[in-house]
Amino acid sequence: MKFNLTNLYCGYEMPLDTLVVLIIFAVLIGCLLIVSTIKFIQVCMRHVKRSKKAGVIKCDYTPIFGGLDNIVKTERSLNRIMVEVVDREKVDLEQLKELKVGVQITGNVIKCSSSEMAESLENIK
Repeated sequence: MKFNLTNLYCGYEMPLDTLVVLIIFAVLIGCLLIVSTIKFIQVCMRHVKRSKKAGVIKCDYTPIFGGLDNIVKTERSLNRIMVEVVDREKVDLEQLKELKVGVQITGNVIKCSSSEMAESLENIK
């Protein structure tokens, strides 16, 4: 027996207009699911961007560097953070030593090797 459409007859003939309505309904539901999924992804991405911009700080290291007003910019590189400050005298070097992180000071640039500090300060400025 060869395969053809007449072999698929299951005893119930659906009117053509009902079949067309069901196909249109299925296409519309599919489009609605696709559009809602895309919108959901866009909303999630916006939320992630906003939370990164907010600079959620687990531990506040800004006072060590003389506060937010003393920090010019920050740059993160893996588990290191480079903090450029306005006035190096406002930086609390004793507190940095107590944290037992590697510190390198060149001019007004302070580099620290601490992944926790890098994570908390990377989006400050």
